Amino acid sequence: MRTVQFLNPENIPLKTKLSGPIGHISIPNGDSSILSSVTLWYSDGQGVTIRSRMYEIDERTEVGVLDFVPAKATANSELRIDLSVRCKGSVEPNKLIVVESGNAIESGIALRLGDGSEVLIVAGAFPCSLAVRGLDKTDAQFDSEYPLERYGCVAFE
Repeated sequence: MRTVQFLNPENIPLKTKLSGPIGHISIPNGDSSILSSVTLWYSDGQGVTIRSRMYEIDERTEVGVLDFVPAKATANSELRIDLSVRCKGSVEPNKLIVVESGNAIESGIALRLGDGSEVLIVAGAFPCSLAVRGLDKTDAQFDSEYPLERYGCVAFE
């Protein structure tokens, strides 16, 4: 089985970075109900922006793979959701993997926060979109590419 890994062009140390204390998450606050990106902001002021990119695994078969890039400054129009209290200084990140056409696709992450709650970020049903659960404000719009039961949860190495 072939593994389609997260896109990480800047070689961010994902396990280390995603384990850090998240101060807040920012999401674009546009007119569209389709979420194109989220940014995790850390107590050190650095951030990681997460997007979904389409990856062709077979003729006429594309899947969403998460793409991680260093964040730019927060725009004034972004919605900011504080997670510092829920994190309590610790986050346990896991990969969410779906199997499609003989490929294991790294298509999401699960972040278990210090208070025991969980934030899920997965490729969305609409191309290049995200679905996010665990932030209250985005839960009603949660529309993942695959049913959650299809995802396997794997620890970062």
